Amino acid sequence: LRMHRNSTTLSTPETYWGQFEEISKYNTHLNVVERLWTAWYAWMQNDVLATGIMSFMMHELIYFGRSLPWIFIDSLGFFKNYKIQSNKVPSLREQWDCAKFVLLSHFTVELPQIW
Repeated sequence: LRMHRNSTTLSTPETYWGQFEEISKYNTHLNVVERLWTAWYAWMQNDVLATGIMSFMMHELIYFGRSLPWIFIDSLGFFKNYKIQSNKVPSLREQWDCAKFVLLSHFTVELPQIW
């Protein structure tokens, strides 16, 4: 005997934005940020991994994002009178080397501590 099975299944969307669209259809009471957040967890399907990646990415965004305005302000020269070491002006190369070192330490020291 050969059994016929119902071929209709609920398939989950393949992409993050597919998840976002599905969640937006049925959860109209959520605001955009809440839908983005929910879609992230639904798409990842692993709460520990999703939380770890999101917290690390938020940390990097805040850490480096808050320094970008000051790099720009420092390049204007307006605040040079107030520098602690006014005779030491870091070059772009030195700033980039410092940023690379900080990124390396974040990925090798801080990221493993999240898990």
